[in-house]
Amino acid sequence: MMPTPTNASSSGQKTVPVASIKQSERMAKRLWMTVVIGLLGTQICIGGTAIYLANSDSTVTVIPDYYQSAVNWDTTRRARQNLRQLGWQVDVSVPQSEGTRFVILQILDPDGEPVTDLGASAECFHFAEASRIDSLQFRELGSGKYQAGTKLSKRGRWQVTLRLEGKHGIAEMVREIDVK
Repeated sequence: MMPTPTNASSSGQKTVPVASIKQSERMAKRLWMTVVIGLLGTQICIGGTAIYLANSDSTVTVIPDYYQSAVNWDTTRRARQNLRQLGWQVDVSVPQSEGTRFVILQILDPDGEPVTDLGASAECFHFAEASRIDSLQFRELGSGKYQAGTKLSKRGRWQVTLRLEGKHGIAEMVREIDVK
């Protein structure tokens, strides 16, 4: 058998076999490789989870037709100003009921008289699910009241964009309502 080479020291310190040093170096390399690969793997898992959540969450959404809305901003602004100039009072309510709910509009002129003969429509969405936009068409009940059936079943805050068309032109307003 051959003698094991050692790191001999002239000062008389303890000698360590070279094989033991090589084994320690190998273990240190494995440890640091494992740490680096583990950190990279963790980063990949976090990134994959973030991508999954960003694409599967219906509460985060981009406004549909945003470009077209920006192009039509002047028309929208005039329609909203038109409602203010008319001085109409618009009350939006969603009475509690089981099954199909109804959105009821009460529209009065500045003198408190009902406004009739309007074409009324709306788009609404729940703040927690902005990607699901419901479109409503109202029918006139008389005395300035209009009604539309909807599936506003989720409790909470909804945004309703009303569009009223008639001999006055087009008027538009945005309201936030609480559904209970």
